[in-house]
Amino acid sequence: MPSLIADGLCVRPLRRHDAEAGQWLQVCEDDLESGAAYSMGIFSEDGELFIGGIRINGIDREHNFAQVGFRVLRLTRLEIVIQEDNHGSRRVAQKAGAGFDGLLKNRLVVRGTPYTAA
Repeated sequence: MPSLIADGLCVRPLRRHDAEAGQWLQVCEDDLESGAAYSMGIFSEDGELFIGGIRINGIDREHNFAQVGFRVLRLTRLEIVIQEDNHGSRRVAQKAGAGFDGLLKNRLVVRGTPYTAA
């Protein structure tokens, strides 16, 4: 699985040499193989400094939904960036306790096109 790099962060699968992974790595590998969950590490842009993790779990394929969990270390702020007119996702974020700081022009780029984000 390729790494995702943006805004100074790298999101990538955990690797055996990641000191922070420990026993968690085997759980992540087993979950990925079974399709029960998908876990990724959040690292510095160079992929070396572990910052936290993101995990999609609680996957209910019958009803087409899942949960997203974060474990974030060493961050003072975590942003949820949603396209301005994606009202469903904005409601989900607000119900999850996310605050609304305002609209940001050209904050989100999708397939090369900039959009205003909430």
